[in-house]
Amino acid sequence: MVVDDSIRNGLCRISEYDELNTQNKQNDFNWYGKGGQANWFFASGAALTEASRGSFRLTNGAYNGSIFSPKYYQSAWTGGSRARITTYNISKIGSIAGKASFGAGVIMDGIGVYNYKNNPNSPNTVHPAKAGLNTTIGAIGVWGGPPGAILSTVYFGVDGFYPGGWNGALQMNGSLTQQNQAILGQEFNLYRDY
Repeated sequence: MVVDDSIRNGLCRISEYDELNTQNKQNDFNWYGKGGQANWFFASGAALTEASRGSFRLTNGAYNGSIFSPKYYQSAWTGGSRARITTYNISKIGSIAGKASFGAGVIMDGIGVYNYKNNPNSPNTVHPAKAGLNTTIGAIGVWGGPPGAILSTVYFGVDGFYPGGWNGALQMNGSLTQQNQAILGQEFNLYRDY
Protein backbone atom coordinates (compact mmCIF):
# COMPACT_ATOMS: atom_id res chain seq x y z
CA MET A 1 0.00 0.00 0.00
CA VAL A 2 1.37 3.38 -1.01
CA VAL A 3 0.96 6.19 1.53
CA ASP A 4 0.66 9.66 0.15
CA ASP A 5 3.44 12.02 1.37
CA SER A 6 0.90 14.59 2.54
CA ILE A 7 -0.74 11.98 4.79
CA ARG A 8 2.62 10.79 6.09
CA ASN A 9 3.67 14.39 6.85
CA GLY A 10 0.35 15.04 8.53
CA LEU A 11 0.71 11.93 10.73
CA CYS A 12 4.22 12.99 11.68
CA ARG A 13 2.98 16.42 12.69
CA ILE A 14 0.19 14.88 14.82
CA SER A 15 2.68 12.52 16.45
CA GLU A 16 5.08 15.40 17.15
CA TYR A 17 2.21 17.45 18.59
CA ASP A 18 1.14 14.59 20.90
CA GLU A 19 4.71 14.11 22.08
CA LEU A 20 5.17 17.83 22.71
CA ASN A 21 1.78 18.04 24.45
CA THR A 22 2.65 15.10 26.73
CA GLN A 23 5.98 16.73 27.64
CA ASN A 24 4.22 20.00 28.42
CA LYS A 25 1.75 18.22 30.73
CA GLN A 26 4.57 16.47 32.56
CA ASN A 27 6.46 19.76 32.92
CA ASP A 28 3.47 21.68 34.32
CA PHE A 29 4.12 23.47 37.60
CA ASN A 30 2.48 21.61 40.47
CA TRP A 31 0.55 24.57 41.86
CA TYR A 32 -2.01 22.25 43.46
CA GLY A 33 0.55 20.62 45.78
CA LYS A 34 2.24 23.89 46.75
CA GLY A 35 -1.12 25.63 47.10
CA GLY A 36 -2.39 22.84 49.35
CA GLN A 37 0.65 23.17 51.59
CA ALA A 38 0.26 26.95 51.80
CA ASN A 39 -3.45 26.53 52.53
CA TRP A 40 -2.61 24.06 55.34
CA PHE A 41 -0.39 26.67 57.03
CA PHE A 42 -3.04 29.36 56.57
CA ALA A 43 -5.84 27.11 57.90
CA SER A 44 -3.73 25.96 60.87
CA GLY A 45 -3.03 29.58 61.77
CA ALA A 46 -6.72 30.37 61.39
CA ALA A 47 -7.65 27.49 63.72
CA LEU A 48 -5.18 28.67 66.35
CA THR A 49 -6.41 32.24 65.99
CA GLU A 50 -10.03 31.14 66.28
CA ALA A 51 -9.21 29.29 69.50
CA SER A 52 -7.64 32.43 70.96
CA ARG A 53 -9.47 34.71 73.32
CA GLY A 54 -9.15 38.43 73.33
CA SER A 55 -9.54 41.46 71.16
CA PHE A 56 -7.34 44.28 70.01
CA ARG A 57 -7.57 47.86 68.88
CA LEU A 58 -5.50 49.72 66.32
CA THR A 59 -6.28 53.31 67.35
CA ASN A 60 -7.16 55.05 70.60
CA GLY A 61 -10.61 56.05 69.36
CA ALA A 62 -12.22 58.88 67.43
CA TYR A 63 -12.62 61.00 70.58
CA ASN A 64 -8.85 60.91 71.11
CA GLY A 65 -7.97 61.69 67.50
CA SER A 66 -7.74 58.10 66.22
CA ILE A 67 -4.00 58.00 66.77
CA PHE A 68 -2.31 54.68 66.03
CA SER A 69 -2.17 53.00 69.42
CA PRO A 70 -2.41 49.21 69.20
CA LYS A 71 -3.47 47.39 72.34
CA TYR A 72 -4.48 43.83 73.20
CA TYR A 73 -7.43 43.14 75.53
CA GLN A 74 -7.27 39.68 77.08
CA SER A 75 -10.85 40.07 78.32
CA ALA A 76 -12.09 40.33 74.70
CA TRP A 77 -13.45 43.79 75.43
CA THR A 78 -15.69 44.88 72.58
CA GLY A 79 -15.10 48.63 72.81
CA GLY A 80 -17.98 51.04 72.90
CA SER A 81 -16.58 53.63 75.29
CA ARG A 82 -17.08 57.40 74.97
CA ALA A 83 -13.84 57.50 73.00
CA ARG A 84 -15.49 55.30 70.35
CA ILE A 85 -12.68 52.75 70.32
CA THR A 86 -13.16 50.05 67.71
CA THR A 87 -11.91 46.61 68.71
CA TYR A 88 -11.50 43.45 66.67
CA ASN A 89 -12.30 40.03 68.09
CA ILE A 90 -9.39 37.67 67.44
CA SER A 91 -11.62 34.58 67.40
CA LYS A 92 -13.89 36.08 64.72
CA ILE A 93 -10.88 36.91 62.55
CA GLY A 94 -9.74 33.28 62.84
CA SER A 95 -13.21 32.08 61.95
CA ILE A 96 -13.34 34.25 58.83
CA ALA A 97 -9.83 33.14 57.83
CA GLY A 98 -10.82 29.48 58.31
CA LYS A 99 -13.83 29.90 56.06
CA ALA A 100 -11.64 31.65 53.45
CA SER A 101 -9.20 28.74 53.59
CA PHE A 102 -12.08 26.28 53.11
CA GLY A 103 -13.29 28.28 50.11
CA ALA A 104 -9.80 28.34 48.60
CA GLY A 105 -9.55 24.56 49.04
CA VAL A 106 -12.90 23.99 47.34
CA ILE A 107 -11.86 26.23 44.42
CA MET A 108 -8.51 24.45 44.08
CA ASP A 109 -10.26 21.06 44.12
CA GLY A 110 -12.78 22.31 41.55
CA ILE A 111 -9.95 23.30 39.20
CA GLY A 112 -8.26 19.97 39.94
CA VAL A 113 -11.43 18.05 38.99
CA TYR A 114 -11.69 20.13 35.80
CA ASN A 115 -8.08 19.17 35.01
CA TYR A 116 -8.86 15.54 35.81
CA LYS A 117 -11.54 15.55 33.13
CA ASN A 118 -9.79 17.73 30.52
CA ASN A 119 -6.05 17.42 31.17
CA PRO A 120 -5.51 14.08 32.94
CA ASN A 121 -1.70 14.08 32.64
CA SER A 122 -1.37 17.34 34.57
CA PRO A 123 0.11 17.11 38.07
CA ASN A 124 -2.76 19.36 39.16
CA THR A 125 -5.56 16.81 38.80
CA VAL A 126 -7.93 15.73 41.55
CA HIS A 127 -10.28 12.76 41.33
CA PRO A 128 -13.88 13.86 41.97
CA ALA A 129 -14.19 11.45 44.93
CA LYS A 130 -11.02 12.92 46.48
CA ALA A 131 -12.41 16.43 46.01
CA GLY A 132 -15.58 15.31 47.80
CA LEU A 133 -13.56 13.85 50.67
CA ASN A 134 -11.45 17.02 50.90
CA THR A 135 -14.60 19.16 51.00
CA THR A 136 -16.15 16.98 53.71
CA ILE A 137 -13.02 17.04 55.90
CA GLY A 138 -12.65 20.78 55.29
CA ALA A 139 -16.26 21.40 56.37
CA ILE A 140 -15.68 19.31 59.49
CA GLY A 141 -12.61 21.45 60.18
CA VAL A 142 -14.51 24.71 59.82
CA TRP A 143 -17.78 23.83 61.58
CA GLY A 144 -16.76 20.88 63.78
CA GLY A 145 -15.24 22.86 66.64
CA PRO A 146 -11.84 21.96 68.11
CA PRO A 147 -12.16 18.20 67.37
CA GLY A 148 -13.00 18.98 63.73
CA ALA A 149 -10.08 21.39 63.48
CA ILE A 150 -7.70 18.74 64.83
CA LEU A 151 -9.02 16.08 62.42
CA SER A 152 -8.79 18.46 59.48
CA THR A 153 -5.28 19.62 60.40
CA VAL A 154 -3.99 16.04 60.62
CA TYR A 155 -5.76 14.93 57.42
CA PHE A 156 -4.53 17.84 55.28
CA GLY A 157 -1.09 17.76 56.94
CA VAL A 158 -0.52 14.15 55.87
CA ASP A 159 -2.17 14.79 52.50
CA GLY A 160 0.00 17.81 51.76
CA PHE A 161 3.36 16.97 53.29
CA TYR A 162 3.80 13.18 53.39
CA PRO A 163 5.36 11.97 50.12
CA GLY A 164 2.45 10.58 48.13
CA GLY A 165 -0.14 11.87 50.63
CA TRP A 166 -2.38 9.32 52.36
CA ASN A 167 -1.78 6.78 49.59
CA GLY A 168 1.98 7.01 50.19
CA ALA A 169 1.52 6.76 53.96
CA LEU A 170 -0.62 3.63 53.66
CA GLN A 171 1.78 2.02 51.18
CA MET A 172 4.72 2.80 53.46
CA ASN A 173 2.87 1.18 56.37
CA GLY A 174 2.41 -2.02 54.35
CA SER A 175 6.06 -1.93 53.30
CA LEU A 176 7.22 -1.52 56.91
CA THR A 177 5.10 -4.46 57.98
CA GLN A 178 6.57 -6.65 55.23
CA GLN A 179 10.12 -5.59 56.07
CA ASN A 180 9.62 -6.30 59.77
CA GLN A 181 8.04 -9.68 59.01
CA ALA A 182 11.07 -10.58 56.88
CA ILE A 183 13.30 -9.88 59.88
CA LEU A 184 11.12 -10.96 62.80
CA GLY A 185 9.00 -13.66 61.19
CA GLN A 186 5.53 -13.84 59.68
CA GLU A 187 3.84 -13.69 63.09
CA PHE A 188 4.98 -10.06 63.50
CA ASN A 189 2.01 -7.71 63.58
CA LEU A 190 2.52 -3.98 63.97
CA TYR A 191 -0.83 -3.65 65.73
CA ARG A 192 -0.58 -6.47 68.24
CA ASP A 193 1.10 -6.26 71.62
CA TYR A 194 3.57 -8.99 72.47
